[in-house]
Amino acid sequence: MKHVLSTLFLGFCLTSYCQTLNHDWCGSDHKFYNAMSNNENIRIEYDDFNAFVEEHGDELASERAVKIIPVVVHIIHNYGAENIPDAQVADAIRFLNEDYLGTSADLLAVIPGFTSIVGNPQFEFRLATLDPSGFCTNGITRRQSTYTVDAEDEAKFDYWPRNKYYNIWVVANIYSGTPGLVTAGYSYFPSNFGDPTVDGTLIGYNYFGNDNTSFQKRVLSHETGHWFNLRHTFGNVSVDQGDCSGTDNCTDTPKTPGSLSTCNLARNDCSGVTANVQNIMDYSSCTNMFSDDQSTRIISAANSATGQRSSLSQGSNLIATGTSTLTPSNCAPIADFHANRYSVCTGTTITFFDNSWNASVTSRLWTFTDGVTTINDTNAIPVITFTTAGVYDVTLTATSAGGNDTETRTDYVYVYDGTTAQVATPMVEDCETGPISSGLWSVLFSSDPADGWQVTNNAFVSGTSSFMVRNYGLAGGNVHTMISPSYDFTTISTPITMSFKYAYARRVAENEDVLKVYGSTNCGQNWQLRATYDATALATGGLKTTDWYPNSGQWSTKTITTVAAYVNKPSVRFKFEFSTDGGNNLFIDDINITGALGLEDVANNELEMNLYPNPVQNEFNVDFYVDKSYDATFRLIDIAGKQLSVLGMKELVAGENHFVFTIPTGTTKGLYFFQMEAGGKTFTHKIIVE
Repeated sequence: MKHVLSTLFLGFCLTSYCQTLNHDWCGSDHKFYNAMSNNENIRIEYDDFNAFVEEHGDELASERAVKIIPVVVHIIHNYGAENIPDAQVADAIRFLNEDYLGTSADLLAVIPGFTSIVGNPQFEFRLATLDPSGFCTNGITRRQSTYTVDAEDEAKFDYWPRNKYYNIWVVANIYSGTPGLVTAGYSYFPSNFGDPTVDGTLIGYNYFGNDNTSFQKRVLSHETGHWFNLRHTFGNVSVDQGDCSGTDNCTDTPKTPGSLSTCNLARNDCSGVTANVQNIMDYSSCTNMFSDDQSTRIISAANSATGQRSSLSQGSNLIATGTSTLTPSNCAPIADFHANRYSVCTGTTITFFDNSWNASVTSRLWTFTDGVTTINDTNAIPVITFTTAGVYDVTLTATSAGGNDTETRTDYVYVYDGTTAQVATPMVEDCETGPISSGLWSVLFSSDPADGWQVTNNAFVSGTSSFMVRNYGLAGGNVHTMISPSYDFTTISTPITMSFKYAYARRVAENEDVLKVYGSTNCGQNWQLRATYDATALATGGLKTTDWYPNSGQWSTKTITTVAAYVNKPSVRFKFEFSTDGGNNLFIDDINITGALGLEDVANNELEMNLYPNPVQNEFNVDFYVDKSYDATFRLIDIAGKQLSVLGMKELVAGENHFVFTIPTGTTKGLYFFQMEAGGKTFTHKIIVE
């Protein structure tokens, strides 16, 4: 589902509006032109609004008093570095205000020739102290989601009404569409016809409240400029390509091809006129100013009903959002936490982290209990040693000057006896003896626990039941995890083979659900990735837009040959991890664990093969296991199935095999297939050349 907008943009870009735009650190043009291509009303409105501003802009901007804009910052994170502290948010808002109030000390560096046109939009941005329901807030929300990575509009959770708040979403990184290139942020231009729930700014956390460089410091000011209807100084042409035909519709900013991460203050390659390289709406590395005409356009947009911008600074709205004064919020916290791991052997420690938000926590009480053993702690980062096997609930009560809040997560920690296996091998798990309900299989905490892994009687290969994730109707960006019982491999002297039956359907053609399978020899304290299957590799049921259950002909098999490190181990576990992206249901049945199979017994393309690095520039490595010697041929295939090169002919040895291959000279960037033919079978792996 993710990345749909960028794909549509490439296919439907309006020729009258969109020239050949290269991907770069600001994605606003791409997003807005795509929106126009899908809605003619947005294009007409944009033309009409800009014509009106050109004719009446001075009238709209005649009132130069400071306007207050209520702000809410939504932090979308997966408990990583992107879950930035409140202090970094405060820094970002401070930098934004310096640029929009004309108080930045960096303005002293504006070069002669532009000091006379330095503008002052006179806007003050304030974090809200009342949320849409009138409850106390510090103007920051936090949401855990995998959509924080390669983020687009799907990551814009917890939208607050745009007629009351300027919504800013902070994520780990933003999808650029081009390997190696960065999109630091994007905003939508004002519109009454676009989707209001995505109106605002999406920005990477490294470019938010970070003043390591002028570039990083001013990404938010730049994107807010777009939100106020400002164009790039170089218009809609490709930046820094020598094209002077673009325009930002401002009379006091000279023609420029734009400067991409450089700072040549003497640049004059458009008819010999010095470029305004320091303009915040350029891409240079030394931006620091708006022009007077840009300020006029900002004020005009803020006074216009287009995109409901004029509602924000109204006195009644400032009261409703708690921004009419600078009185700080005094809220109760919203309790939240995570752990560095969720399953361990007895005698092992787990570290817990207090991620409570909405207020500064002054004290906390942790409780860990399996119903028999209870552990209490008051530290901000408790390190707990679990000596007794069991399934533990975890509770955190966080307290601030404004009150307290309690969060309890049931079955959050699994502590196992790592010396005694629960299941002998070889074995077949047919999902019939209630493995989840009886406690042999563990379902870890997820943000949608009611729809996580479960047993169903509505689909099966053998018997009357199977495992499933009821993915239909689930929000994207969640991870659902199921851990197997511990298996005794002391009787198996060859590397282990796992196979399982599966069925899966997509709900939309673009969804990117992913199933990963891991193994662990220490009760889940550390996991080794054994296989990854994307939606394309999983799909057996096609595209289904209703709540789908497979018939007998819609099942297939995956086979994983694990590394020799599991041989003779007394307690080995496997983990099935399903990351959702708006697809349909996933089913697994008949999990078979035995000794290693020969290549002749493995289905085409089902050999566990580790190819790295991927994407590759020159050389890449391939690791895999086989049970005996084979003669193998390795090829590079294009996406049309045409052989481009024979990379080599090798003799495989029994056990682990490692080869290094070189991408042929002259191979262009793009998607290819690495192919191995051995044992009468063909095994294929995707590879990206960059």
